[in-house]
Amino acid sequence: YFEIQLFSIIIFLTFYLLKTLYLIFLSYFQSYFVYNLKKKLSSDIFNLYIYQNYEFFLLKSPEEFTRNCTNEIDEVIVSINYFINIILELCILLSLLSLLFLLSFSFTIIIIIFVIFLLILFRIILLPSFNKWGLERQNYSSLVYKQISESFGSIRLAKLSNIEKIFSNSFQDFASKLINTQFKFTFFQSIPRIIIELILILFGSIFLIYLLLLNYSFTTILPIMSVYLVATLRLMPSITRIISYGNSLKFSFNAIILIYDEFKKFKISNNHNKDINDKIIFQDKLLIKDLTFRYNQSSKYIFKN
Repeated sequence: YFEIQLFSIIIFLTFYLLKTLYLIFLSYFQSYFVYNLKKKLSSDIFNLYIYQNYEFFLLKSPEEFTRNCTNEIDEVIVSINYFINIILELCILLSLLSLLFLLSFSFTIIIIIFVIFLLILFRIILLPSFNKWGLERQNYSSLVYKQISESFGSIRLAKLSNIEKIFSNSFQDFASKLINTQFKFTFFQSIPRIIIELILILFGSIFLIYLLLLNYSFTTILPIMSVYLVATLRLMPSITRIISYGNSLKFSFNAIILIYDEFKKFKISNNHNKDINDKIIFQDKLLIKDLTFRYNQSSKYIFKN
């Protein structure tokens, strides 16, 4: 009997050790993949901008470049992390649901249908707001970067004119709007989790009352309810994280669209591979002939021929 107990403990420890090693490897692989992708994306978007023609920089503000190369790239990486975590949580969710199907197929189906209905309902109600707040985050984030750049870039003027208060008020206004947008998103993304937790507890209580009305003995009900309780304790964090990741993914999805559009609209200039040591050799004279220029957004020529 002692040998059987010892063997069971060894099997359990071996299983847990393998699980720990697997999770460490998975965490390393995920971090390695995501942050190497961040390194590549940030480098690519920077090169996309820096090798554009000079006219390109007249149409955009430096703050927009700063935001896209830093904040928006971070949002893209966060979105990818959310997507990977959703897949992992779905795998856990499906494995636990398979166990519950073996215990009570009909009751588990009812719970799944009801939870899916609630998720769709929350998505219909909250999705437009998450999309709107994501766009507002981009806009206010850009304005905050712009205000910081302009304030400290004009520090001499601010000191001479005694207008620090104007810069401070402008920054506080934009920062407050940005933080308010983030607050609304953080608050409303937690509501579905709280309501679904309440619904699952109610369903569990109703199921227990239903079994008692069918004259099941408490000793018969206890093992079933224990399994459901343990599964629910593990399911709830997975469902909560999936909801949270899904909402956050939608909130950050505008960053993916923005970065994708930037790569789609603009191409890296041919100067990208130009050797900086190349020298232009002039012979006799420099001749400028038939030179015409106008801005892309204007039909009026600055000079012609």
